[in-house]
Amino acid sequence: MAQPSDRSSLSGLGTPIFLGGTVLVGLMLRLYLLQASGWMIEGDEALIGLAARHILAGERPIFLYGQPYLGMLEGYLAALLFGLLGSSAVALKLVPLAFSLAFIVLTYCLGNVAFDRRVGLWAALLAAIPPVYCTVGELKAWGAYIETLVLGDLLPLIAWQLIYLPIDAGRKQERYLLLPWWRGWRSGSIGLSAIIWSQPCSSCLSRMAFLKKASTPR
Repeated sequence: MAQPSDRSSLSGLGTPIFLGGTVLVGLMLRLYLLQASGWMIEGDEALIGLAARHILAGERPIFLYGQPYLGMLEGYLAALLFGLLGSSAVALKLVPLAFSLAFIVLTYCLGNVAFDRRVGLWAALLAAIPPVYCTVGELKAWGAYIETLVLGDLLPLIAWQLIYLPIDAGRKQERYLLLPWWRGWRSGSIGLSAIIWSQPCSSCLSRMAFLKKASTPR
């Protein structure tokens, strides 16, 4: 990943406008697919919705029913929306939809950190308009599909801060990542715990980055 000194600032309106337009295009595409399918949910998604209703009724499940893994992050978020909007397929689908849009923004941030703004914007555009199969998969409330992609982008960004950002320059650089609250080993540990809880096999996404941090002198 690029060093902080090699990065250009996010001054000017071109990048935010292009990124905002990319997210808007991604939103329109996803809403079209959801509307075309009548916001239909399948059996696996219905299980997440059922778990969300049970959470509202007072249950506190840790993992998906019948599974020794796959944390219920999506179920708890769906329960929150059910409490605000009522229990419905639309409310359930809003959870993966929100994560899908966050994935576009975080993909830009990761491309920008690893290379430059142009690469970040192209990466965001590809994330906003992926193949149809991937887009449909992102909109499925399958428990941890799109959440794993989002956390898989987020953890390398945290690792980049831990490895490359000088302590005295941290406050100046934090706003660039749009994640000023994610700093230090505590935040990295929380993020790693979340991704292992949601999908254990995805922990490999962050393993090498955190090993590099442990061996990198400050």
